[in-house]
Amino acid sequence: MKPSLQAIWLADTASQDENTGKVTVSGMFDCVEVKAEETEFASPAVVFFALREVHGRVDLSLLLVDLSTDEAILRRLFAVQNDNPLATTDVVLNVPSIPVPHPGSFAWELYWNEESIGTSRLEAVVVGLEE
Repeated sequence: MKPSLQAIWLADTASQDENTGKVTVSGMFDCVEVKAEETEFASPAVVFFALREVHGRVDLSLLLVDLSTDEAILRRLFAVQNDNPLATTDVVLNVPSIPVPHPGSFAWELYWNEESIGTSRLEAVVVGLEE
């Protein structure tokens, strides 16, 4: 059965309380600023998302897609596990840097069995250009 994506965010940090299981996501953003000579956003970040309908072990892939070319510029394969499909499965993936080959629109795309189950947009802007 296909997992259901509840939310997907890019953020500065995310942590889970060991006692309550609550997840705190801090510093959510959907735009990165890079200098003209840079080709990546080097600040550490996390991609956080919540899933339902996870039946046992589920293999997923997270892609960062350049929307101007529809090419994946980053691909991360991973698995999640939950034996209760009614419970939320929270996932935090560390992203030490984000490739930014040019200013423009990008998307985080989450796939299950090569089927998209959700996306989140990311804009990249160049700062510090002399006018």
